[in-house]
Amino acid sequence: AADSTDGAAETQTARKNAALTLGPLTLGMSGDDIQEILGAPDLESNSGPVEETDGSLRVCWFYQINNTPDLLYSVKLDLADFGDGWRLDEVTVWPNVEWKTAEGIGIGSTEDEVRAAYPDAETKDSTLVQDDVEIPRTFFTIGEGRTKLRIMVRDGKVAYLNLGTFFEEPPFEVE
Repeated sequence: AADSTDGAAETQTARKNAALTLGPLTLGMSGDDIQEILGAPDLESNSGPVEETDGSLRVCWFYQINNTPDLLYSVKLDLADFGDGWRLDEVTVWPNVEWKTAEGIGIGSTEDEVRAAYPDAETKDSTLVQDDVEIPRTFFTIGEGRTKLRIMVRDGKVAYLNLGTFFEEPPFEVE
């Protein structure tokens, strides 16, 4: 009986960790681990590290991954330091990045694929007006508690993915 309980706990932990992963990155991983995977950031937030009211430091790293010339960057990482070094707190990806969620959803996935992968997602329709043109969009929000996966669908395809906590307490243990 102990083996089946241990196996169930391991499966639950694996699912939770997969929910915290986008492409090669997992929320809570160290800045050093990120740089081993992606290299040094192409750009860091202009202000450098900023101290928040909770005493943590925050910084944004930007990467040009499979980028088109008209995009300044295609990946934005928000990192937090709660006293144990930089830790990944949020990941945002835009077009031309082939990273996927644990369920296989990435930039270019169809709205039907998102709905099938996340049938319980909260959805919100909105319209962006840009240069007098209305652009309908659907936002999907998936997750429990503070950590959420946010997906924006435009013209029937995923155009934006965001996984993170939006500067709330981190979803990982701080020692």
